[in-house]
Amino acid sequence: MPRLIAKDEDVPFIVMNELAKRKVYMGRNCSFTYNIVKPGPYNPPHSHETETQYIFVLTGTMRFMVDGVEVIGHPGDMITFEPGQAHGGHVIGYEEASSLDIFVPALADHTKTAVMLGYKADE
Repeated sequence: MPRLIAKDEDVPFIVMNELAKRKVYMGRNCSFTYNIVKPGPYNPPHSHETETQYIFVLTGTMRFMVDGVEVIGHPGDMITFEPGQAHGGHVIGYEEASSLDIFVPALADHTKTAVMLGYKADE
């Protein structure tokens, strides 16, 4: 049976740095972030040890470096990073961009954030 597990107005934005903010949502076996990013180098190269990350670009244009290879994401594009794969990115142009990022399994930092904010994964 479908049910509402999070209302947008109940989930605060978390400021990541001067260029990026996000909302963190938890699922049963995954976590999601809704990201709003201003132009500039907001996300230096990094990797996730056990999580696959899927980025669905909602608005704007984003440039990602994946293991040293450039990938350009436009609205409606989906980019994936496998566990251990080095990646980073930034917004191209002068307008902010937004994305929905999905992590499988849930990113440990997201679980900690969810607990701190007082909500938990869908059960």
